[in-house]
Amino acid sequence: MGTLATVSVLILLWTIRVVPTEASSGQKLYEASRVGNLTEVKRLSEGTCEHVNWKQGNNYTSLHLAAEGDHIEVVKYLLACNANIDIQSYIGETALIMATEKGHFNVAKELIENGANLWLKTDAGDTPLVLASRKGFTDIVQLINPYSTIVNTTAKIHTLFVLMIIFAVTVFILVLSLIGVCLYFRYKLRSLQLSSQQHALAFNNDENQEVVHIYEN
Repeated sequence: MGTLATVSVLILLWTIRVVPTEASSGQKLYEASRVGNLTEVKRLSEGTCEHVNWKQGNNYTSLHLAAEGDHIEVVKYLLACNANIDIQSYIGETALIMATEKGHFNVAKELIENGANLWLKTDAGDTPLVLASRKGFTDIVQLINPYSTIVNTTAKIHTLFVLMIIFAVTVFILVLSLIGVCLYFRYKLRSLQLSSQQHALAFNNDENQEVVHIYEN
């Protein structure tokens, strides 16, 4: 019995030692991304892209650190693993904002081409374009401008489309309401006509009865 208990404890200890917790695996992936160790990043994600969105208490992810460190290959790998591209840190920084702040053109380009949000702001209210302009990174400004124009135009078209739908629905409701009112008044008019006819018929019947009565007398 004692031998069995000892073996069970040893197996448990071996399992704890060999199988890392999510937190420890995420932390190691986080550190490997920070220094740009692509081989270690791939090993830690175990080919299944686990833990790529693990966050520190300050809400920074592996993608944040890879972007900040200009580790383009790590960034590409994390994006291929469906890392959340727009997670914001405790001060509102995204991976794109961190790359822009450091002037990392290639990383910024990779993030933008993978759909990074250009309009998210830091807690100070800065977008990637504002930061790039302030720091004099003209190459990144030129990179962002066409995308921001397209996004802005798309947003305007979307807004116009929504307004057109609202207008069409409003007109449709008004037309239905008008039809309803017309049908109601038509019904009331028809009811009045039938009522008048019934009264006239009743009056005529009364007169006929009176004539018959007089005649009989």
